[in-house]
Amino acid sequence: MSDIRWSGADVRTDEAQQLIDRSATDVVPLAIVSAMHLCLVGAQAYSMFDEVPARAYGKMSRRRRRQFVEAGIPSLLGRGLLLPPEDGGDEYPVSPEFGLVLAAMAGPPFVAVAPAGNGRSLKVFPIAGPAEPVRAMVVEVPTSVPHPKRDFGPLGALYDYQLMSPPMAAQLLAEFVIRPAAAPRTVIVVRPGREPLQQTVTVRGDGTTAGLLGPDGQPAGAPVDKAGLAEVIGAAFATGPGDAAR
Repeated sequence: MSDIRWSGADVRTDEAQQLIDRSATDVVPLAIVSAMHLCLVGAQAYSMFDEVPARAYGKMSRRRRRQFVEAGIPSLLGRGLLLPPEDGGDEYPVSPEFGLVLAAMAGPPFVAVAPAGNGRSLKVFPIAGPAEPVRAMVVEVPTSVPHPKRDFGPLGALYDYQLMSPPMAAQLLAEFVIRPAAAPRTVIVVRPGREPLQQTVTVRGDGTTAGLLGPDGQPAGAPVDKAGLAEVIGAAFATGPGDAAR
């Protein structure tokens, strides 16, 4: 449930369509927002929202939450993420950019997750209807790890949201997991539902090439370069009903 009444997370508006059209050839910045701000508009109820800030927000007293609402509304208005209510009402329209973020997070056909450490992940939320092809993806990049005793604790975590095409999102994930690491890196594609489906792409990369690993941790095929890895990840995007990502 949202503590701030808002409206307007609609991918069918002209403004949203213009942003989606731009993402076909460019990365479109959408918003940099804190976990606290996301919780104020109810994003903690979405299935793929980070568990730690969601739990922290849920433990807050009503009085404390009201204080954050009173401070959060001017902050969101000042950054253009919320717009002033129309006709003196109490419902705040969201900006087209922030609306795309909330719409993508609310009920995606799948979510791709690449764990980044410290309990945070790089996430990809596709924008598509039940029987529509994926035209664009909202990418959530964790940009800071908050101090546990400052900056509102886990609620001070910042997220950078960007809109890009499915191939660009696959390339971004490939660039992330191909980097050298002490342990293999993974991209997990989760399809919510009564019986959630999950696919995992596991690699051990050296920065230039990546060896694909099977469920047993053993090599599964010849090493691939960054472009080849992006194709593998893109194929994981495209597997499933109602999704025609290319």
